[in-house]
Amino acid sequence: MRRIFEALLGRMERHEDMMLVTLIGHSGSVPRGTGSMMLLGREGRVEGSIGGGPGEMAMTALGLELLTQKCCGAQTYILQNRPGEESGAVCGGDIDVYFQFIAGGDAAWKSAAQCLLACIAERESGWLALSLGGGAPSVLDGQRALLCGALE
Repeated sequence: MRRIFEALLGRMERHEDMMLVTLIGHSGSVPRGTGSMMLLGREGRVEGSIGGGPGEMAMTALGLELLTQKCCGAQTYILQNRPGEESGAVCGGDIDVYFQFIAGGDAAWKSAAQCLLACIAERESGWLALSLGGGAPSVLDGQRALLCGALE
């Protein structure tokens, strides 16, 4: 997570729009757990992984499309072969993914990324709270008290 938010801050310094892709739920056998993240820039994956393979390729494609549109979204991906289909997936589960558009000059996201990195540096537990409709994030400490942002 540290590397994702360091990359995000670096890109924000150059006012580059980004897409944060987060696995928000899953069922069955999947390559990565809930909370896994991947950061996309206009050129594709910058940092992190949701699990690789054809699933991540599909997530990257949708993430880049949403990045171009400057909007957020959610999608369920089936990572298992259905009768008569060959998806190329080796897993046997489904995942729910949230795509968070982050504008390059967004002060709330910059503050949240800095706050998260400070928590990581201090080895403090915490939470990143995303609004599924887009918008500003919040960072909470291990007891879920607000560190930065505003809970909507």
